[in-house]
Amino acid sequence: GLRQKDLHLDNFLYSQGRWYTIDGDGVNSKRAGTALNIKDSLDNLALFFAQLPPSGDYLIKPALTEYCQARHQTRQFNVDVLSTSLVPLLFKVRKKRRLNYVKKSYRSCSEFIRSNTIHQTAIYRRDADHQRISQLLANPDTLITHGEMLKDGNSATVVRILHPQGNWVIKRYNIKGIWHAMKRCLRPSRAWVSWGNTQRLNISNIATPQAIAMIEKRFGPLRLSSYYVCEHINAPGATEYFSTQPTGNIETAQQFVTLFSVLLQLGIYHGDCKGTNFLIRDGQPWVIDLDSMREFCWRRRFLHAYPIDQKRFLRNWASQPQLQRWFEKHLPG
Repeated sequence: GLRQKDLHLDNFLYSQGRWYTIDGDGVNSKRAGTALNIKDSLDNLALFFAQLPPSGDYLIKPALTEYCQARHQTRQFNVDVLSTSLVPLLFKVRKKRRLNYVKKSYRSCSEFIRSNTIHQTAIYRRDADHQRISQLLANPDTLITHGEMLKDGNSATVVRILHPQGNWVIKRYNIKGIWHAMKRCLRPSRAWVSWGNTQRLNISNIATPQAIAMIEKRFGPLRLSSYYVCEHINAPGATEYFSTQPTGNIETAQQFVTLFSVLLQLGIYHGDCKGTNFLIRDGQPWVIDLDSMREFCWRRRFLHAYPIDQKRFLRNWASQPQLQRWFEKHLPG
């Protein structure tokens, strides 16, 4: 008869073969002594499973089997009934949790700090090196000038900043002229979008370089140039990775199938699935270049957009028809 409303994993401790729960202020005990009904039980289950990455959802059915045995397999509490009812509820709870976390990442909290002036809005990780953050906030262009150039384009300038405590990548989204400035100034900058999408992937356990900071140069409410800073991942892009292995790497290719399955399940659209926008580290794909990524409010609109991601991804392997055919066969959707 207990409902735990704060079911994140850090509220469970394991020691010498026993589980302990902590932070009991999140427990609703109004029904203590009377077993929870199926609705409240499903709410609790969905909240718990929402803490786990979607890639582990294959474990849910075995877990529900154990759960039903513990509840003595009544008519209501059987695996088929719970599985059918849990899927849409879990999707809803995960989405709410994900959106809340993204929203939280734009304000000061235990994980992030936000600072606002008339000329600049910045958000950065609270655990980031204070001296480096201070230099970044004071003048990000100075750091870019001294960085190692990775890309020098009209729309974006990308540099790598070397440091003993960890290398950074700074991406400056450039304003190409007065008309471009007028077009962009009232919309969230691409750095702003990238920051939120990094948090969206993090809470979904999708590998992406950790975001360090986001800066928008402003004139009052008008947004000008912007900067996105993340950790540097020393790894080849997917195009380079697969080109060096003519026979392909099935284990790594299978990781892409898992990645696209999770994106499909969550309703997340990348928007630019070039091979260079996926890094391969220890056989696992890391997703980068997140300024075109979006999460649709309506499932139908996402299902219309998802094939665009898939087709763009498949075009990467036009010169490797064997690999392309494998992906065509195995990618979901």
